[in-house]
Amino acid sequence: MPPASPWPPSPGHGSRGKTTLAHTLFPDKPNVSVIDHGARAFATADPCRFPAQFGVGATFDGAEHCPQPFSYLQGIGDERRRMGEVDLLVPDGERLLPVEIKSGATFAADWIAAPQRLAARMGDEAQMPWIVHGGKGDSERQGCRAVGWRELAAALAA
Repeated sequence: MPPASPWPPSPGHGSRGKTTLAHTLFPDKPNVSVIDHGARAFATADPCRFPAQFGVGATFDGAEHCPQPFSYLQGIGDERRRMGEVDLLVPDGERLLPVEIKSGATFAADWIAAPQRLAARMGDEAQMPWIVHGGKGDSERQGCRAVGWRELAAALAA
């Protein structure tokens, strides 16, 4: 299941394998230690420019020592969600299927906002958005198809 945040944290005490896990999941991303005093000074002084220097991503050690850039990144992630970012865009012929993935078993009405905004911006290029969730069933809700993960294979085959 994808993380809820575009920048998922891996909190915990030192020597627990978080850095090893991050390197395993994202081997092409640079690892940056904000435990290093120079990096921490830059991140504290300019929390917007600090993460921007890494382009499309990096893994960070020691975030608890310097939370400023991570608050900034969380704000970006929240704004992208409001603008209609979804978890997946699946090509289907000449159209795209926006898919939002949620772990909750009980459908929540606010799950549909981002996929609906994206579909509206895409116009005829988008299919009806799907919400894949941890519950059961396959139904249409407010212009989105709500599919429980147990029914996903059957829904995709239809």
